[in-house]
Amino acid sequence: MKQPYGGTLTGFSEIDKNFPDGLNMSNTVLIAHRPGNSFTWFCSHMALNAAKQFQKQKKKTIVLIFSLTFSGQVFYKTLKSMDPNWDKNITVTEQAPLASVDNLEEYIIFVEKQYKCKVGMVIVDSLKHITDESNPFECDGRVLDDIKIMSLKRKIPVIVGHSLPREVECSDEKIPEFKFLNPIRFGLEHADIIFALYRPAFYKKRQYPPRKDWNEDMSLHVYCLKGWWKTFFWRIDCDDET
Repeated sequence: MKQPYGGTLTGFSEIDKNFPDGLNMSNTVLIAHRPGNSFTWFCSHMALNAAKQFQKQKKKTIVLIFSLTFSGQVFYKTLKSMDPNWDKNITVTEQAPLASVDNLEEYIIFVEKQYKCKVGMVIVDSLKHITDESNPFECDGRVLDDIKIMSLKRKIPVIVGHSLPREVECSDEKIPEFKFLNPIRFGLEHADIIFALYRPAFYKKRQYPPRKDWNEDMSLHVYCLKGWWKTFFWRIDCDDET
């Protein structure tokens, strides 16, 4: 698929067919997930694809990944398994939990000045680990609002991970639905697009005894909960071994 004007493709053909213009320069994208459902793999794939697209730009443009949950090494390992030269246009930085949006923006400015480049995409691994400076021990809708403002001001897509509650795994289907997102507390109206990840093989393998057919479907289901006129999902081939 050709490069869209002004947008960044995800690299997943199933998704890019429905978002042919890519992620706009000011999109705030929330990715909801439970542990074990290939969040790091999904974001790493998007980062590598964005980095390849940025190589065509005149000024050096990079993807900046903020790890607020001390999972930076997981990103390093995943990115390296996908592309040994991943670090040419991708930077992973581990920040302390309860960093504010201002802290993140200050680091973006520092990277751009220090390395004489432009940050073209930002990925933050955990919404709940970003704090509001006026209320440092409470994550609420103002945080996502601040992220949206930063995205608009700097004209870059910002992708944020959002950990779903255990309630998802107590449901029969274990499929992430909008009702699990707690939209009021986290101010999800400020997100332009909401994806939710679900990997059937992860839950089949965890059953006791494990289902014999757990590895027959290794796909990753990506649900679009916001950003399209209806809720639907794409089935993506996934080679994540975690």
